[in-house]
Amino acid sequence: MRRLFIEGDTGLGKSQMLREILAPYAAQVGGFYVQRVYKGGITVAFAFKSLLEDPHIVLRTDSQEFSDWERVFLFCGEDGSWQTRKEVFEIYGVACLEKSLKMAKEAGTQKLKRLILLDEIGGVELSCQLFADMLERVLDGPVPVLGVIKSRRNLGKLKDRLSAGEERPDPRPLDERIRRSAETELIEMTKDNRDLVRAKADGFVRAALSG
Repeated sequence: MRRLFIEGDTGLGKSQMLREILAPYAAQVGGFYVQRVYKGGITVAFAFKSLLEDPHIVLRTDSQEFSDWERVFLFCGEDGSWQTRKEVFEIYGVACLEKSLKMAKEAGTQKLKRLILLDEIGGVELSCQLFADMLERVLDGPVPVLGVIKSRRNLGKLKDRLSAGEERPDPRPLDERIRRSAETELIEMTKDNRDLVRAKADGFVRAALSG
C-alpha cells in the first residue's frame, strides 16, 4: 500500500494527529498542509503551507501574528462573504509538489526514504487545473502519500460558504480515483475510532520512512 487517506468531519483532530505522528520524521516529509487563521476566535482565512519551507506544522495562528497573506486561498471578506484565490495553488502549490517529487527522487539515489503529505484535498484547490494535474502526478508516482480527503459533509459546508459567482470545487474525479485504487487505503475517522486510525497512520508512516 503506497497511499493512505483519512476522511472525516471537521473537529475530529485528523491534522493534529498527523502532526504528532510526523514530528520525528520532519526532514523526510514533503507536501503541504492547511493553516487556519483566526481573528477574535473566529476563522477568517485558510493558508497553503509547504512542509519543505517549514517542516514544523502549525495548524492555527492569530491574524495579528500571521504574515503569509499571499498564501491565503480562502478568506472571509469585509462583507462577510467567502472568496477564493486559486492562484495560490498555481504559484505555491504546484511548486511545492514539484519540489517534493524532485527531492524524493534525489533521496532515492541516496537510499533515503521520503513521504508526501496532502492535508487536505478535495476542496478549493481542485478548481485549479494546474494543481489538480500535479496531484495526479503525485498519485501516479512511487513516493508514499499520506493525506486527508475532505468529507462530503465538509465539502457541502465549503460550497455553502462560497460567494455567488465563485467556482465550486468538484472532487468527484479525484474522489473516484482514490476510492478505486488498489494501492490506496481510505479510512473514515469518527469520534469512536480515533485510536484505531492513529495506529493505522502511525504504522503506515513507520513502514514508509523507518529502516
